Amino acid sequence: MLPYFVVPFNTALAPAGFPNTGIFRSLSLTKTAFPEEHNGNSDFISGHQYKFAVIPYAYRTNAQMKEERKIIFGNGMGSIISVIPQASLAGSDFTLHNGDTLNTNRKDLGVMPIIIDQNVLKTALYRVVFNSPDTSYNILRSENKGITFDTISKNKKYYNAPLGVSAPDDSSVLIDGILFKVQKMLNKGVIRDSTVSRDSTQARYNGWQYLPFENRYLKSVDSLGAGLGSFSRPFQSRMMGISFPGARTYSGMGSVLPAERLKKIVIEFSDTADGQKAYRYLNRSLLPPEDPSFVPFIIRTGPQFYYQDMRKVPFKVYEITDASDSTAPNKRQINCAFLETNDSLFATVNGQRVEVGKGKIDGKWDPTTFKTGGLEHLYIFNSDYSDSANSFYTTKNLRTQQNTFDIMYVWCPKKINSASNFKSGDKFYIYPYTVTRPVQATGTELSYEVSSIAPTLGNSELASTRNDLEKIRAVPNPFYGFNDAQVIENRYITFTRLPVTCTIKIFTLSGNIVEKISKANDESFVIWDLKNFDNGNLASGVYIALIEAPGIGEKFIKLAVFTSE
Repeated sequence: MLPYFVVPFNTALAPAGFPNTGIFRSLSLTKTAFPEEHNGNSDFISGHQYKFAVIPYAYRTNAQMKEERKIIFGNGMGSIISVIPQASLAGSDFTLHNGDTLNTNRKDLGVMPIIIDQNVLKTALYRVVFNSPDTSYNILRSENKGITFDTISKNKKYYNAPLGVSAPDDSSVLIDGILFKVQKMLNKGVIRDSTVSRDSTQARYNGWQYLPFENRYLKSVDSLGAGLGSFSRPFQSRMMGISFPGARTYSGMGSVLPAERLKKIVIEFSDTADGQKAYRYLNRSLLPPEDPSFVPFIIRTGPQFYYQDMRKVPFKVYEITDASDSTAPNKRQINCAFLETNDSLFATVNGQRVEVGKGKIDGKWDPTTFKTGGLEHLYIFNSDYSDSANSFYTTKNLRTQQNTFDIMYVWCPKKINSASNFKSGDKFYIYPYTVTRPVQATGTELSYEVSSIAPTLGNSELASTRNDLEKIRAVPNPFYGFNDAQVIENRYITFTRLPVTCTIKIFTLSGNIVEKISKANDESFVIWDLKNFDNGNLASGVYIALIEAPGIGEKFIKLAVFTSE
């Protein structure tokens, strides 16, 4: 009788974590349930054969009567799969390892390439592209650095799961030792901060990046203040106060721009003289100026966020399409706007007049250290940059008519401290979720790209330099042949971590050779059946194994063998 259920019987409760939905294309195991078949070792041993039963079954989630079994077995009895685990060959070196998740050219997890077999990796560039309609994808591979691509997998369905659910591998494909997990992106807008669950964020990294990081002088506001009233919603990036406006974020009002049109953008800081012009809007302009210094900068008065003029800002804004950095040729400069607020600039604290920065009107985008940042919001538009005012922006109210603006992102920051400021050359990136559709914008193909690096396997020079022969092991050692836990036909010693080519000679302590084993293949192990040249059973005793590897060196191992004969 088996010590555990391969599949629970139909009236049994499903064990904790038992998979009742989806297909899982990989499984990690470290021990065997039958150590008696492997010299009493429960840990997997390189070179030993292990057998696994694979049984097909279905799980009925809506079974209501006893006759409607929850677990339904397939017509067949399943199959037995034999697996021989192997350690790496001597002289092997891996840049990528089993279990690694490779980074794609995007920040989200629409595609998660996971290393399953590090030994068969290729040095290649892979591209995942989506078909029309948006329910399937192809995988292409280039082995000449992206000059040409071959399609190696076509029309694969991708998985659509609710947020917070770890997707199985129904839509995954295993290619060249990489498991490509593909799932539909359910989030939209700015990638959520990585401080919360990966399943709910669908991302491994934050949706922003300030370079160099040590120069970062802004963070998210603590409050949106009265300017947005009861419509305030959490930011999509709460660390930096960034959102693609919508019903559940920022003001609760959206943008005329669809989410699939969002791209990565970069804000490149510089001196104001080298920056671009931005549309300037004023909040609370109908109220008397809170400070006399505001008066010269109040050009027009009107309700809510009212247009004033265009002013220079200390940066330029660019949209980047599938590029690795902001110097790529597909970099498009775009328009932006900023908000200023007519609110208290100074307050009396302990009898002294100090700057608090609830608001500031000076014709500059310069967030304050107050909890609202002085409501110095920055709006990134989708239109091509021009230093001439466009009536599309100048005739509309940025608060009451926000949903008619082509807003990509709203950034609501405050200064980290009063002494902090940007440095010329700083760059601030904002990353959106990828919308898994065949075309993200007219004429722009949507794709994920990822690179892999082939390992070095069995290199004699590397094995010699690293003295890899010292890693060779004989298992089990000592060998106890009279152990009741052992099966007679499995009585052998395995030499592991061998080079490609070697010879193993077994000697008695008196120097007589009893066996010679030659190896010239890509397997990293050799099995000795504990027999001599005459195919006779070996007597109990101590033996010496000499491993000779041409071009690498020699290795001696002392073996203790205890047999029942």
